Amino acid sequence: MDIFRANSDVTLIIPLADAEGNAYNVSAISYRVVNQDEVEVLALTPLTSFSAGSSEATITVLAVKNVLATGSIRELRNIELYLTEDENQITIRYPYVIEASQVLVVGENSFQTYAQALLTGMEISDIPAWNAASEQDRLTALMDARHHIVQLHFTLLTGYFDQSNIAYFGDMQFETPYISKNNVAFLGGNLDLLKPAQYAALPEKMRQKLRLAQVAEADAILGSDPIKDQRESGLISSTIGEVSQRYREGKPMQLPVCSKALSYLSYYISFTRRVGRG
Repeated sequence: MDIFRANSDVTLIIPLADAEGNAYNVSAISYRVVNQDEVEVLALTPLTSFSAGSSEATITVLAVKNVLATGSIRELRNIELYLTEDENQITIRYPYVIEASQVLVVGENSFQTYAQALLTGMEISDIPAWNAASEQDRLTALMDARHHIVQLHFTLLTGYFDQSNIAYFGDMQFETPYISKNNVAFLGGNLDLLKPAQYAALPEKMRQKLRLAQVAEADAILGSDPIKDQRESGLISSTIGEVSQRYREGKPMQLPVCSKALSYLSYYISFTRRVGRG
């Protein structure tokens, strides 16, 4: 799918043909543009520049229709072309994506900028999938890697317990807030709850380890290691001749991140959750 910078004009040349490549004999076209929620961005408009019988249509969506909603980094636009062929009405849909100039937002969807991630990658050995990937694939993998990492439960930073901010659901206390040395709330070990300013106030050593873990996990996302996957599924031994495999009993523990990412974070994570009562 084509990706364009938000707040810019987008011009697309769309073939007027079916899935098998058979061209339509089109006499007139109208089109509209909707977003990913099927909300109309541009109302139905005749394509006056179209010449009857042409095999393609050129559509320009102006920058004013390619503005991201507040807080969004990516949105979809779907051009819907309504073709007139003899007495038939045919619809073609052509999607594209608009994205912010800075896709990675530190403290929101990433632990680092893309430039920082490139430097971080130079500190890690054996990340072939990361090194071979395109920028777009790396960006997507970095965001996905953060989603994986924040599923871990982090140990609470040294600080003091603040009774005034306890959140309750009935009589069950959850996501117990603590206050760190920097007077920043660190909510129950859940990194996903931190705001950018709170993330920035975490110790630099911890943020460095998060950056390393994010790139390591992005590499694991971008590339698949069949042997590693078999081991994680419980494979103990495998015989090539006449194919014999043996798996350990019971389901092995599954973690949301790869072992390399986990190794960077081991000092900071907890495998138990704290649940208390008021």
